[in-house]
Amino acid sequence: MKKFIALLIAIAIASACLGYSSANLPSTPTSTPSPAFSFVPQASAAAPIAPALPSTPNAERTLRLKLPAASEDGGVLAELSVTARQAAQTPARTWIPVPDPSNPIVNNDTQVSLGLAADYARLHATIDNSETDLFYSLNAPSIAVGGRSAGAAAAIAALAVLDGKRLRNDTLVTGSIEPDGRITRVGRVLDKARASARGGYLVLLVPIGEATELVETTISNRSCTTDYVDGTPFSSCRTRSETVYTEVNISNETGLQVIEVANVAQAYLLMLEQTMD
Repeated sequence: MKKFIALLIAIAIASACLGYSSANLPSTPTSTPSPAFSFVPQASAAAPIAPALPSTPNAERTLRLKLPAASEDGGVLAELSVTARQAAQTPARTWIPVPDPSNPIVNNDTQVSLGLAADYARLHATIDNSETDLFYSLNAPSIAVGGRSAGAAAAIAALAVLDGKRLRNDTLVTGSIEPDGRITRVGRVLDKARASARGGYLVLLVPIGEATELVETTISNRSCTTDYVDGTPFSSCRTRSETVYTEVNISNETGLQVIEVANVAQAYLLMLEQTMD
């Protein structure tokens, strides 16, 4: 009897030391159905998700197009790069360049213009692009890039890269873009045409009404009078400056073929590389 009591006391002491309880035991699985959705960890704000690289070599396409631009010293050629890449996450997004040491600062007007261009291209591309990210990049011989004159080029380049098309290598375009695809006036087309001609291009597409430009010229007129005082001549001269405006035909002035275009669809057809069957 004493041995039995001792055994019961030993079992009680062992259970207390191991600390088992019903809360530590695995519960019996229930038949509750799993939900139709799942949760994923939220990314930290300090570590945004980077775009994923495509898994196949042909998933990424890049097109580069020169941009006629105007600077303080005249016309220059910047460069626009558009890349279509398999989206890292859905829905697909458009990436607009931000300041970095190797690229110019892109002001708000230009960012808005690039956004409009991307929206138009996505809507009118012939190939489904719902899972394709678009990346814009600008390179220019300046600290900052402003204005909306890159809009038409950005839309045409995005259309081409989404459709997998090639553009002619002798034609450039300048013009702002509206949401419905209309190409609108930008100004200083003569300077941009001169830069295009220096770059070896043959054709420049411009907004309606900008194949000619009013060039400002200052004319100085100098007139002198002579008065005599006690027989001694005294001369005085006065110079008057007058500003005049002369309409210049840009094609005649630069040697380029300048074609006015009303919208992106028209310009896109003119810029597509023609292939022979």
